[in-house]
Amino acid sequence: MLQISQISVWLSSLVLRLSNLKFFLLTGNEQLGSKIQSTSAPVEEHQEPPKSCIYRPLLRPQDNFIRLLSLHAGKPGEPLSAQLVVRRFRETRLPPSFEALSYVWGDAVTSHFMFINEVRIPIQRNLFEALQHIRSENRSRTLWVDAICINQDDDAERSQQVSIMGDIYTKADHVISWLGPATPKSALGMDVLKFLFGELDITSQALWVNRAEGFKSLLRQPEQRSHMIRDALNDILSREYFRRIWIVQENALASSMTLQVGFLKLSWTKGIMTQRAICRIKFAVISPSWEAAGLGDIDFRPLLEILEQNMMVTRRAMGKSCTNITILDQAFDLRYRKATDRRDMLFALRSMIPEDMREDLVVDYTKSVEEVYDGFFREIEKAYVREMESVEELERERVEFVKSERQSTGYRGGW
Repeated sequence: MLQISQISVWLSSLVLRLSNLKFFLLTGNEQLGSKIQSTSAPVEEHQEPPKSCIYRPLLRPQDNFIRLLSLHAGKPGEPLSAQLVVRRFRETRLPPSFEALSYVWGDAVTSHFMFINEVRIPIQRNLFEALQHIRSENRSRTLWVDAICINQDDDAERSQQVSIMGDIYTKADHVISWLGPATPKSALGMDVLKFLFGELDITSQALWVNRAEGFKSLLRQPEQRSHMIRDALNDILSREYFRRIWIVQENALASSMTLQVGFLKLSWTKGIMTQRAICRIKFAVISPSWEAAGLGDIDFRPLLEILEQNMMVTRRAMGKSCTNITILDQAFDLRYRKATDRRDMLFALRSMIPEDMREDLVVDYTKSVEEVYDGFFREIEKAYVREMESVEELERERVEFVKSERQSTGYRGGW
């Protein structure tokens, strides 16, 4: 009987333990669920490691080491992840290949995150959006990004790295200019810019002339009325990006560039393509068609400053003059001046241009405004052809210069 009693007590104890275990499992699951939910809590409640933990001191500043960010492939919306590596910047035989990001830092609040060297690091919203949009879905992309590749908490390193930023943007294979997310107006704005940057032969299809079909046909389309074009271009050109001083250097020194708004892109290279874009924009802006469409108040100056600075750097590098002013430059710079007679806007320029360029710009008030402008634009066509021939010659010299430099230094990279 004693054994049976002991067994009964043991069974009662076992039942009690099983009940306690069931209670523990139930409450434990609830606690575990609460813990899982807590990982999705707002980022402000998450205790992040200090950003400085991803940095090791650059070896010797005089050797010009830089950090590069290898942005891992990923689909839109997936977490950003990357590897931060150190590379010798001045290496001549095997220099690092990378792209440089040009962007506005924006709001200082670090409200977004990415993983760098498997560490969760806070970053600013504009940088987060830029990396989300430029990330490739199928390959890593090697970038130089100032906010990440420079330890911003180390003043000595920051000073040294900023001092070589010009070289960094010069040596980059490509510069990505991030303007920000797209709006409903952005696509049309980028399309018009692509038209102005395009490969259309403007000497055979004078898009800037009132009677021509090139640019005028764009304005005729019902769904692309002039006010829509104006709003779309202003959506691109009035962005904060174009107001920042650093972006002038970053784009002026670039060998090739991509202007990116959301997933919309406009790409070009220095030299011929840059000069063509300058001419086409100025041609369009001073045309009667442009003004008649009510587009005269669109401010292209921030974009033109970047393009012209890039051409100036190219010319200076080849020992060419940077001060040649063309008839197109004069007409563009003086376009805001007023005259009672529209023809005087051109006649007043005649004495300021070389004599060999005055053939088609004769002061003759018996001609209509359109006839006067036709003659003027014939002169501009000639000036354009001469300018492009000059740029083509400059480009040939630049290519030969690069080849000779590579042969003399044993250089085998993509710079």
